[in-house]
Amino acid sequence: VGSTRAGSRKVTRVGRRLYRAQAYFLNLRILTVAVSCPDLAAEFQAALSLAKEAVVAEVTDERRLDAGVLKLALNMACQRNGLELEALGLAYRAEVSVGPFLRRDIWGRYSLDLQRALVDREQLLAGKDLGWPSLRSAWISVLQEP
Repeated sequence: VGSTRAGSRKVTRVGRRLYRAQAYFLNLRILTVAVSCPDLAAEFQAALSLAKEAVVAEVTDERRLDAGVLKLALNMACQRNGLELEALGLAYRAEVSVGPFLRRDIWGRYSLDLQRALVDREQLLAGKDLGWPSLRSAWISVLQEP
């Protein structure tokens, strides 16, 4: 796995000839579909970066990440970059740093359903707040979701 830079934005190489963009913020990772053109992946990355900036500026409580706010930011970012949101083929997953418990991050499954990823995110964050036994239970529950 390698990467190429588009300005300061990272585009990840997947295999020999595919590239994908990604963003991580507020305990949510977003991946685009893998594409054969690194320039297109860089355009996807520019849109994700713009959406990230907009969401982070809009959200006042990091614990409350609203799907509507994120979708609006993604649509706006795509419009500004001349892209259709559907073309990005987005997948989402919750990711939570649990250093005090495991010295690593934990995550749920990728989903095409943003709302599913946000529910997983909330479960993991709530479990983390209550300590290791609750976090472990929440993590298992998230991973067992279909």
